Amino acid sequence: MGFWNKVLRKQEKVEELKAEVTDMTLDQVNSLIKNKIDEMSSPILLKGGELLNEINLGLKNLDNNVKILENSSPRYEKIDPQLWSLVSGNRLGLVMKMRNFISSFDFPESISLSSLSDYYSSSVKFLVETSNNSVKNFEYVKTIFEDEVFKILHDFKSVDRLLGKLKKLIENEKILELQQYVSKIGKIKSNVNNISLKKIQIRHVEQVTRDSEKTIEDLRLKLKEIKDSEYLKNFEIAIKEKAKFKDDLDKIGAQILFKISPLEKSLKKYRKILSGGKEKLKFENELSDYIDDPKEAFLRDDGFKILQQIIERIEFLINKGSLDLEEKKKIRTLESIKELKNISSLFGMRKNFLDLESKVRKVEEGIKEFESIDQRKFLEKKINSEMESLENKIKERKTLESEISLIAETTNQMKKELEFDLEKVEGRKINLLWVS
Repeated sequence: MGFWNKVLRKQEKVEELKAEVTDMTLDQVNSLIKNKIDEMSSPILLKGGELLNEINLGLKNLDNNVKILENSSPRYEKIDPQLWSLVSGNRLGLVMKMRNFISSFDFPESISLSSLSDYYSSSVKFLVETSNNSVKNFEYVKTIFEDEVFKILHDFKSVDRLLGKLKKLIENEKILELQQYVSKIGKIKSNVNNISLKKIQIRHVEQVTRDSEKTIEDLRLKLKEIKDSEYLKNFEIAIKEKAKFKDDLDKIGAQILFKISPLEKSLKKYRKILSGGKEKLKFENELSDYIDDPKEAFLRDDGFKILQQIIERIEFLINKGSLDLEEKKKIRTLESIKELKNISSLFGMRKNFLDLESKVRKVEEGIKEFESIDQRKFLEKKINSEMESLENKIKERKTLESEISLIAETTNQMKKELEFDLEKVEGRKINLLWVS
């Protein structure tokens, strides 16, 4: 039993070790994987350096054979001139394309998986382009310079094969897999940074929101102070007084018109008589004023001397029969003239009107003075503006929170996937730690 107890205890310890979870930060995991990549890539980099030397040697051979083709002469003395012209042109084009191809190879200063990958990508690109663009040149040139063309093609294909070996070398599946993990870590770190930045933005928005709420509260208090102030109450009283004075003015104005309007027809007939030259009146222009704007003429008439002269003359002409009116109109006109001869009542009416007009002006001056310092509209506009800004900030915060939630969800999924991958690589459970 003692033996089996020992075995069972060992088994339990193994299971405990397997069940252990190692907490690691993103940087620690990144460093761990990069170390593994470095270990695995060491022999690959060594072989890659050897391949670069072979490619360089192949390019030198290619360059040498290109020079040979450039300086070669035809083996046959008799060549069709048209064919020779065609071959010569294509030989020149082929030489130029091969030299451009050779010069396009940019050997890395230091050898790494990244530099080898970049070197391969750029080199293959030029190789494919040169190959596609040189087909016709090879076909025409080989009709006369077959051996020289064969050597160039051999060197060209040799470089192609060496690049193929380089591709297989750098496309190590295990390293590529580890590099994908590094890429995932980079994406997770980017997401974590993004979340941190958005949280900073939220804190800023929250501060701006608090400031805006305080500003709105202060503005509302100021507005309430104004609305509750004695000054505003006086202003509202002034508004009511102005309305009352205006109403009284309108009533007196209506009374003035009521007294003069019955004379309208007589005044017009009298003006016609004057325009015909049958009568002369010193105040002919003022007569027109009493017709066109009787209230203003009434108010401007000093001592009502003009009005008295006009109505006395009209009364005389009516009684004489020189101013023709219907009987009812004549009676009403003469009654009105009689009333207008009561100058004391006219003075009283005008005084009341001018007094009220003065009161209206004084009240209006007070209203204008208040309006010039009245901040209610400004405060209300400012409050509305701050409210709009506050609503926008609230929306901005909700948007940021939604974006953080989405990024966090994606990041957690990436974290789980990476933890699963790392367990296969390390043979142990790893819990990735990330704090935004």
